[in-house]
Amino acid sequence: MSRPFARTGSMQWVVHVIKAGVLDNATFGDVMDSLRTCWRNRKAPRESLPQVDDEYWNRLLKCDGELLAALELALPGKDKAPDPKKRGRPRKKPEQTEAQEVNPQPKRKPGRPRVRPIIYGPPRPRGRPRKERSSGSL
Repeated sequence: MSRPFARTGSMQWVVHVIKAGVLDNATFGDVMDSLRTCWRNRKAPRESLPQVDDEYWNRLLKCDGELLAALELALPGKDKAPDPKKRGRPRKKPEQTEAQEVNPQPKRKPGRPRVRPIIYGPPRPRGRPRKERSSGSL
């Protein structure tokens, strides 16, 4: 007597899975494997259908949550679209202090300042000195 009941129950389950349209993207074995991996904590309330995004699921993947919602085994969760954060440190806004407004001198270049500025060019030419050719010898 238990076998016909089991067959009837399994046939109803297969019909429910087919009507839900889950088999369009996956095979029946894939669906059953995904449902086999969905675990819920024992401390979870059992009065109503569970939410997909509550904290009582153990390692529930997003695709498994969508599968549970499609089969009406759980209520679909709220769509949470977190705002993407910008990476890195935020830029400083260029704020002029009161000292800069009073004395608008340009910033000095980095490094040690020269004792006497070079106005006439470098002290000697770079590289190896060249031989001078005399104009008399050909």
